[in-house]
Amino acid sequence: DDMVDEKRYVANVVNSYEAINIWIRGARGAVVAVLHEASKQARVQGIALNYRFDVPCSQLPLTDQQLVSLIGNILENAIHAASQWQQAYGTQAFVDMELMKRSGLFILQCTNSTLPLPNNIADGLFEREGLTMKDGHDGLGTTIIADIVKQCKGHLDFTYDKETFTLKLKFPALTGLS
Repeated sequence: DDMVDEKRYVANVVNSYEAINIWIRGARGAVVAVLHEASKQARVQGIALNYRFDVPCSQLPLTDQQLVSLIGNILENAIHAASQWQQAYGTQAFVDMELMKRSGLFILQCTNSTLPLPNNIADGLFEREGLTMKDGHDGLGTTIIADIVKQCKGHLDFTYDKETFTLKLKFPALTGLS
């Protein structure tokens, strides 16, 4: 009956907002939109996407535009790689993104399932445009990520091990504006 469907719908909406609220508390609107969109994409593809933010994303020393571009590109790449892995193996893939603050540094880390990464791709992944595992993409995402990290005096590191890719970004926590 319609009333039951409506109650179920409202309960689902409330549950999804409560789940979202955990990782967006204190985040700015534009960032929330990117996180929510990625979470929707992952859900549609059946990928397990988890956010663990000890501090709000908006505490990162980046402009809204940089933040949206950085997080958007990281999640788009991770979801794409996880989706390819999932299609190849028929098992659920994952994407985990976490943000923590440790001794004057913000650490943003994204870990995801990925198909084996050839060395020639891995070696230049965040240095040269056009190196990509995506079909029909020009591979700009990784260079955009690297450029933003450089602009913000951050540090970019990544590891690939046993079909798991981990991108780790470190940004200095600004304690005063100079």
